[in-house]
Amino acid sequence: MKKGRSGPGMKKGGSLAQLLQKSLSTQEQGHSALQTQPPAVVAECMATLATQPSQLPTSPTEQINPFCSPNTTVGSGASSQIVSKKRGRGPTRGKNVDKLRKILGQPIPVDINPETMSIEGEHATSVAYAIGLNIRDHAPVRDIGWGDIDFGIRESIVMRVGQIFGIGDYKNDMVVRRVIDIKCQSLYSDWKCELHNHYKYLKEKKVSDLKSHALYPCNPNDWVFMIENVWETEDWKKKSLKGQKARSFLKFNHTSGSRSFASRASIYIKENNKKQPFTDSFKETHIRHRVGNDAWINDKAKECHIQMTNPQKDNLECMNKAILCRFNTDFVKVGI
Repeated sequence: MKKGRSGPGMKKGGSLAQLLQKSLSTQEQGHSALQTQPPAVVAECMATLATQPSQLPTSPTEQINPFCSPNTTVGSGASSQIVSKKRGRGPTRGKNVDKLRKILGQPIPVDINPETMSIEGEHATSVAYAIGLNIRDHAPVRDIGWGDIDFGIRESIVMRVGQIFGIGDYKNDMVVRRVIDIKCQSLYSDWKCELHNHYKYLKEKKVSDLKSHALYPCNPNDWVFMIENVWETEDWKKKSLKGQKARSFLKFNHTSGSRSFASRASIYIKENNKKQPFTDSFKETHIRHRVGNDAWINDKAKECHIQMTNPQKDNLECMNKAILCRFNTDFVKVGI
């Protein structure tokens, strides 16, 4: 007979049901169960099993798997399985930010560059994530821009982020407000785009009741409003087709993820005390880092980089195209 498991959180003595099963197994081997366990223990085991019938197999083909949770029954053939909910890791993103906030005892400083009109520094991505999370939770979903949302709602969203990050006075500082609004407008558009993609996915799968399948954490009322008043209208369908056609002319995206180019440039200057050459920056943001240093996003990006680094050719036109492409795809995310 296999020995029971032992370790942190495990009882060494086992349950009463296990003691009785061990006693009965010893009887089958020709030994007396009363010699292994005292009579009082055996009687107590019998009483426990009588009051807990769910621990016993329900059929001859079923047995309790000791490596599963107590709510999991494993059987052979077509026997039924009752699987308990899998235990997940829980939320992990943002924990380091919370720890740093507690250590500092004040909001984490954030760099806002009025020249590039962007949030820069090592915490820029975390700020963007926090803003996007609050927009999804609290901003109404409508066919409008971020600036058209009631200022009280916008201010409350930014103030929630301001409890963790020192982003400045959003209400009174016009420069800070402008920079934050630019980032919020992009994240708000991304959220509505994600909702629309979810809507199209449901239509492709021919889901019967689209209005009852809102993407979390979208408000169900907002979801129904967008379906009835926006996505199913002819004007929106024409607008969506034009957008798809325009995006098809994009030669290549970038692999910078959620970190903006301005933030990436500021980090490089801080670490190296100089600006990063454009050719190096272009290569760093257009290769798939998980594949290798020479794994370009596509052949067009590789060809453009070769023309940049070749002094014998006039690469001004190619660099201008690359800069324009970078500007237009600053918030396009590609898996790396």
